[in-house]
Amino acid sequence: MKKLLLWIFIALTAAAMTGCGGNQEESGEDKKPGFSIYSWNAGLGSQSDDSLDVSRYTYTLYLSSETEELSRVKQIEPMISNSVIARVISGDLPSFTVKEDYIEVNGELVFDTQGLTKQEILDLQPYIYSVKVTMKNNAVYTVQLNAMTTCRK
Repeated sequence: MKKLLLWIFIALTAAAMTGCGGNQEESGEDKKPGFSIYSWNAGLGSQSDDSLDVSRYTYTLYLSSETEELSRVKQIEPMISNSVIARVISGDLPSFTVKEDYIEVNGELVFDTQGLTKQEILDLQPYIYSVKVTMKNNAVYTVQLNAMTTCRK
């Protein structure tokens, strides 16, 4: 009985290590793009010189893909944190340009900061925590930002 249990354990371990279905390659439309953000720049400042009650957050990020399916991207949408979303005055979808091996994404958020100190505005971070990428076939992928804090305190 012990030998039978030992053989069953060895067989299950071998199956778990090699995978029951074998190595199946994804192809064409089924292959996941493997998006990542490899560079991220942002700036925060007053919307105008006349008033400090409205702030503008501008950002540029560079999105790459392991499968080089960049030309299939239809839309890129920033995921705005809850601490900022209630304060947003304007924040249209960002513009993006598909380059040879990356996508350059440029956008801005304008939000109400009336009554907040500089430190309280910085404490609202992260303003954007990820981006949602929609493909032409309507598949949707979420790409997390690696650096959660974009401004120094």
